[in-house]
Amino acid sequence: MSIYLDTNVFIAAVEGDRDEIRSAIWRLFAASELRGGVLATSELSIAELPVKPLEMELAAVVQSYSDLLTDGHGLTVVPVDRDVLIRAAHIRKDDRAIKLPDAIHLATADRTESSVILTDDKRLSAKRPGVCRPILVETLDAIAREFS
Repeated sequence: MSIYLDTNVFIAAVEGDRDEIRSAIWRLFAASELRGGVLATSELSIAELPVKPLEMELAAVVQSYSDLLTDGHGLTVVPVDRDVLIRAAHIRKDDRAIKLPDAIHLATADRTESSVILTDDKRLSAKRPGVCRPILVETLDAIAREFS
């Protein structure tokens, strides 16, 4: 089982104001690290995450994202390569309302054969309701228990 993490999961883990969600995400990271890396995200997250913290000159937050997206935490960071971009183009061909960054995330999730995509994006959840799951404590804890 592979679980794909949309960029907003990392934002909730590092900058989120919902303590119970933040704690649940860190429990998920810990469970994945123990099991041997079942979490995945795209390299695109590396470009998306630090934008606001860089604007606000929050060096510690930028460093937190850098640390999180480096090896560890049971997380695989998947390259954005030609195959992912071609898959993203096909996703957008089928639904032009999907923006390119979201299509790249969906294509990367497909590539990793992720059975679940965790996201806080309601538009994305509406596009793939069977696969995209909202970031809820119950969802995160249920997934973490499967690793234990």
